[in-house]
Amino acid sequence: MKGNHISITENDHYDEAAGKWIPRAFVEANMDGSKISGTWQDDKTKKYLTLELEEL
Repeated sequence: MKGNHISITENDHYDEAAGKWIPRAFVEANMDGSKISGTWQDDKTKKYLTLELEEL
């Protein structure tokens, strides 16, 4: 997190042979007051979904 920007990597599994985590998706979002909005993007297909969260 930097300022109001959030970057998250969603990992799929740990590859023992490669010695690293294999990513599943990435979240890029911004906080604005009690609302978070951004995108979730699949690592393989590069398709994305809009993400909106708001505190109730």
